[in-house]
Parts: sequence; structure tokens; C-alpha cells
Amino acid sequence: MRPTPDPGHRPPSRTPTGGVKRVTKGILADQGGIALVLTLLVVTLLTAMIIDFDYRTRLDVRAAAGFRDAARAGLLAQGAVDAARAVLLEDLRISPSYDFAEEEIWGTPISGYAVADGTISVAIVDEGGKLDLNTLVNANGEADETRVEIYRRLLEQLFEPDQVDINTLVDSLVDWIDPNPNERTYGAEAAHYGRLDPPYTCADGPLRTFDELGLVQGYTPDVVERLRPHATALWTGRAGVQREGKPEKGNININTASSELLVALHPELSQELVENIIHDRPFESTTPAALEQVIQLGVDVSQALAKLVDVRSDYFAIAAQGAVGDTARTLRVTVQRKGIEARVIAWRAE
Repeated sequence: MRPTPDPGHRPPSRTPTGGVKRVTKGILADQGGIALVLTLLVVTLLTAMIIDFDYRTRLDVRAAAGFRDAARAGLLAQGAVDAARAVLLEDLRISPSYDFAEEEIWGTPISGYAVADGTISVAIVDEGGKLDLNTLVNANGEADETRVEIYRRLLEQLFEPDQVDINTLVDSLVDWIDPNPNERTYGAEAAHYGRLDPPYTCADGPLRTFDELGLVQGYTPDVVERLRPHATALWTGRAGVQREGKPEKGNININTASSELLVALHPELSQELVENIIHDRPFESTTPAALEQVIQLGVDVSQALAKLVDVRSDYFAIAAQGAVGDTARTLRVTVQRKGIEARVIAWRAE
């Protein structure tokens, strides 16, 4: 008797010879799906690797291009500095008697001048027409009260009484420069700077650069930048040596000094008298007799000014920028022009 068929049971398929036929269609379909997934996964990974490789390659190319442009820009800036030094020496040969920016070949800035595959910009400023802050202390290491008062009047020209504490600015700077440990009334010596976070020492010697002024008590970045067109810090020492050496005479070039500084040179100088001085520039001599030719200046003021001013300059600041593409490099250099040399005494790269 034949068994009753089970509706949930499918009998095995048989071959023509009676053997059992194997069912492989589902297995092959499953293997094909896995292969497709693996193929897509491999393609995705390869795509990601190619994109990452392309990205990194582009970064490397840009970095190399940036390095190349930066090097070129730096060389252009250095070339501009060398050219400016040569111009200053040529000017000394052509016009050795006095310096007046409006008549000198160095007095006109150059901007965006095309050189090779880049541009240069260069400007020269007469540092001799500024008050050298290192001269506030004389060769004996004591405050030069005449120049200290000039500096005080300059600060009064530049700042309102509620903007800064002028007494603090004056006394703190003298304390920073003079070699003695005695603290002036509103000044600061080693004890003050040692309490700061982080602490540092008081220089007790001349400022090596004008930017060092930012370390002195009371000299905020705004104060330093406001002073920059009217004051300087000239130091001709060598790197690695102590802050030694006597300050130079430090007379101010009357032909290039700012009106604010000229007013500060003498308590009797008004803005009107300073305008008369500026009108009569350039001066070829600063003898009392030559200065007396200025309208209303008077004998006493002329004699006092003659001891403080000059018509020639030995120090100049050069700002040179080289640019290639979007990359720019700037050099700020201070040089001492003397004889046949324009010696670099300070520099900063930006």
C-alpha cells in the first residue's frame, strides 16, 4: 500500500537513471550575492584609497609650491633690502651735507614693483629724525634730565592724560635702561619684573630693539605703536655680549623729525613755531645763526635747539616685502650708514 503523500514534503528529484538530482540553484545564488557584495566593498575601498591618495598628493604639491613661493618671496625681500642699502650709500655720495626725505632718492616708497615672477615693496624711514630712547640715560649711567623732559613732553603730545600714566612711562623706561638698581618714584626695577607671571629680569641697559619697549612697565602694544613714528632705540652692540657701550650723541634730524617731536624739543616751542620750522626745511646747518632765520624762533630757543638737532642721519629703517603669488615675506631692518657701509644692526623677519 502506497503511503499518503505529505503535503509539506517534496520528494527528491531523480535523474533518468534513477539517481537523486542535487539542488544547487539556491546555493549558487547565495554565493553570487556574496561575491557582488565583496566586489562592491573592494571597489569602495579602492575608491576611498584613490581619493585619499589624490588629496594627500594635492596637499604635498601645494605645500611644495608654498615652500617654493616662500623661498622666492624671502629672496626678493632680501634683494630689496640690499638694494635699499645701496641706495642709501649712493645718496650719501651724492648729497653728503644733509638728509631730507622729500628730496632724497630713498624718500619715495616703492610698492608692487615687478621682479621676475613676483613683486617687491620697500620703504625707508629716517631713524635719525626720531628720539633715541637710549639717550635718556647718559654715558655715566644716569638720567639725562634734558632728554627725559623732551620725552615727557612728547608723551604729552601723543596721549591724553586719561589714556596713560606719563610718570609711570617715563620713570619705568629710565629704570629699565639705567644700570643702577635704584627705583625711581613711579618706576620699576628687578623686584617688580620678578613678580610677574612669567617673571623676567630688568635689562639695566640700553634697549636692543624698539620692540623691547613692550617689556617695560606700562608700555602696552598701543603705546608702543603710537610712539613708533616719533621714537627709536638704537643699539650697535654685538649679539652675545653684555648691554654695554656708551650712548651716541643722539641729535635729532630737524629735516625729518615729526611735528610732535619738534614741539617737544623745547618748552617754548608752540605748534605755530614748529610750522615755521617745517616751512623752512631743509636746513643745511643747525648753527644758532641758521636757526634764528626761522620766523619768531628767537635767540634763546635757537641756541637751545642747536645743541639737540642735526641735519644728517646715520640710521635708517628699511621695510622690504617680497611677494610671489599669494605668499609674502617681510624683512624689517635697521642699518647704520657710515662711510662706505650700511651695516645691519637689527632685523626681523615676518
